[in-house]
Amino acid sequence: MSNKNLAVEAVRGLAALAVIFSHASLTFWPYLHGDFDQLRSGFERWVFNSPFGFVYSGSGAVCVFFVLSGFVLGRSVLGRDGLLQALPGMVVRRYFRLMLPILISCLLAWAVFAFALPRVDRHALGEWIRLFGAFDFSLGNAVEQGSVDTILWGAADYNWALWTMRIEFFGSLLVYALAALLDRWPRPDWLLPVAALGCLLLVPGNGVYYALFVFGLWLAAGEWTVDNRVLALSSLLAGLYLVGYHEASSSYNFIERNLDLSWRGEPLANYDLANELGGMLIVGAVLKSPWLGQRLSGRAMAWLGRMSFSAYLLHMLVLATVAPLVFNALRPTLSYTGASLSSLAASVAAIYLCSLPYARWVDDTSIHVSRTVSRLVWRR
Repeated sequence: MSNKNLAVEAVRGLAALAVIFSHASLTFWPYLHGDFDQLRSGFERWVFNSPFGFVYSGSGAVCVFFVLSGFVLGRSVLGRDGLLQALPGMVVRRYFRLMLPILISCLLAWAVFAFALPRVDRHALGEWIRLFGAFDFSLGNAVEQGSVDTILWGAADYNWALWTMRIEFFGSLLVYALAALLDRWPRPDWLLPVAALGCLLLVPGNGVYYALFVFGLWLAAGEWTVDNRVLALSSLLAGLYLVGYHEASSSYNFIERNLDLSWRGEPLANYDLANELGGMLIVGAVLKSPWLGQRLSGRAMAWLGRMSFSAYLLHMLVLATVAPLVFNALRPTLSYTGASLSSLAASVAAIYLCSLPYARWVDDTSIHVSRTVSRLVWRR
């Protein structure tokens, strides 16, 4: 595997870990996400006001995921012969690639909601995790959401992390379509900027996320590299700083006081802008800098990347079960912070232990099944 491929896996794996930490902080330390009535220790105040919020920035990680998907998918299809004719099979392949792991995660969630959560005491943790699973769930509804509603309509009742899957699917289709047009468009240099602008203008709410896919495709199409180490490292650090943005954090007060932008008459949230720009800078710096890519090309990072999709799909279930069980067992003898950190460590270990068989038997299987179904569709 090339250094660039390993760097992709590293960024993907670290982004998934940031999502886990983001949801863990909502579980144990809601103060870190702006719920200021829930301060439990000075530790939380220090973390919130530090410039290290990128460690638990789920919003920034999502932006990184979307740019990465644009890059990876674009690189896999750019320059491919007969791309336009192959689009139907590629759409089917992408659907089944995402749907099968999503479906199994929804079925697991139904089983956890039905048989495990009623026995787990979550009252000492944040309201966010206490509300997980608190709806009229059913096996049939889990199958419906996992197979159709999540990807086509963004349903995420059984796994709140699945709200991104609709954008992931349609963003993938956008990349395929644009890649097919690049060789045929009379002004290819203009196609991607116009497409990104079109996303912002024509897609309400989530347009900027689709523009991130276009940016990833632009990175894949460009042959340039960032050979200046200072520039590459500065871009990476700036990106990390931005995705840690919180309006009330003292590390971002200067930006919040002095930056007030609007778009089409509506004010733009600095939080959203920071995460989107930060995600672009992080991916661009790592994937376009041979030096940074080499720094992130170790086996551990590659393994983390391989587990990332499985960990992303499973972590909510672990946080709702393992986390409170460990916390409740340790709380009588440890401080709140000590019990929380110990529970977080146990939860992360459990997430990746569960991800090992899931990656092998579900994620890898979905790759093979999606290829088979795509070939059948293509032959027709």
